[in-house]
Amino acid sequence: MEGTTLKDFPKLYRDTWQGVIDGSFGCEELNRFFHIPCHMILTDGQPVDITTATDLLAFNEQRRAAFLAGGVATARLCGSDLTTQGSHTALITANWELLRADGSLERSWRHFYTMIRPARSWVIVVSAFRSGS
Repeated sequence: MEGTTLKDFPKLYRDTWQGVIDGSFGCEELNRFFHIPCHMILTDGQPVDITTATDLLAFNEQRRAAFLAGGVATARLCGSDLTTQGSHTALITANWELLRADGSLERSWRHFYTMIRPARSWVIVVSAFRSGS
């Protein structure tokens, strides 16, 4: 992650999720994209505070299980926007689609990532999404 630019972040994150979905590697690979602690805002507006790497791993394992239960084979990033907010904070918005092996759409959403750069790499501190986007 060190040296990853904000512009490259969405693609690298998508590529990692694709590897998690297809079994190339485990959910622990996703932890490097997040600051600990971090916050997830669910579709119902409920905040989830993640305070340990173990909590983050469990959160992402639940997401992976839900994706696989829906027959997801491919994670597709359908565009992203970047707004910097100074030199150490930024907002990335991204449109995601999850596709089944036959190419049909399993789900889609618009995701909002509040990013910080506490050291030499950008990480997610708040992750929120709106389903059906």
